[in-house]
Amino acid sequence: MTDESNVLFVNNAYKQFGVRGGGTLTAVGGVSFFIRRGECLAVIGESGCGKSTLARLVTGIDALTGGEVLFAGRNIAGLKGAELRDMRRNMQIILQNAADAISPRMKIKTFLMEPWINFKLADRQTARERIVETLDMVRLGSEVLEHYPHQLSGGELQRVCIARAFAIRPELLVCDEITSALDVSVQNDVMRLFRDIQLQTGTACLMICHDLALVHDFSDRVMVMYLGQAVEMLDSSDLGTRAIHPYTRGLLQAMFFISGRRDGRKTRVLMGEPPSPVNLPRGCRFCGRCPKAADICAEQAPAFREVERGHFAACHFI
Repeated sequence: MTDESNVLFVNNAYKQFGVRGGGTLTAVGGVSFFIRRGECLAVIGESGCGKSTLARLVTGIDALTGGEVLFAGRNIAGLKGAELRDMRRNMQIILQNAADAISPRMKIKTFLMEPWINFKLADRQTARERIVETLDMVRLGSEVLEHYPHQLSGGELQRVCIARAFAIRPELLVCDEITSALDVSVQNDVMRLFRDIQLQTGTACLMICHDLALVHDFSDRVMVMYLGQAVEMLDSSDLGTRAIHPYTRGLLQAMFFISGRRDGRKTRVLMGEPPSPVNLPRGCRFCGRCPKAADICAEQAPAFREVERGHFAACHFI
């Protein structure tokens, strides 16, 4: 779907790494998706499924082994000079740990001013005025401009990073676990604020996340990854009721149940471990952990196909 409504189109993206002693590790193995303008697509899955590697491919931090990434209709692999700078200006990143994104020796005003000066978007006076406006959007006062990172809380630092990312009005934000380093008590506040600004500005978002509740509440669609591949994609509002892939359903069933429920239900978890990404099975990668697995699953990889309008899954029995 490479139409003008898509700000990002990823086509059959592969990323492989050589490993010591020989062999190849497949971190991302043939993933395709699109993000519409103004839309938030969440990517979920267990640790090691390739979520963060996919984010690095989309942003051009890592080079593709195969496939292509089109941003605003342009293949990012071929961008150089002014075109590359334009891509970087229009594709901003918010990292998992805000404290790692800001130099401890840098005042907040310097950190926020940096993209304005780097991309020559405004003079210093105009840039400062815009920064103050953006701080107001994230509910921080201008007094934080004179502070150093250690003088702010984790939630305040993450809001500073959100302010910086939105300030220059990018077309796409790539967010890698932006609430995982925060206390549970502030996660919802930060995500609600983020979502409000995202909808207000019309910025598209690729949100890497592991929290199914946040995904349900603060994204439009969700793509579920398992061992480097997409296994299901559907509207986030349907995640709890219409998910059909055995892996997605396993993730949902593993969600925490409060102990001592009257109905006696217990927490259920996915059994077993994923196979090694260096020695991938020939058929379905989830076969060894799937309660529905049959002979065909071990021999033939299922296609990632549209099973209902806007709902995609990769399973022989769907």
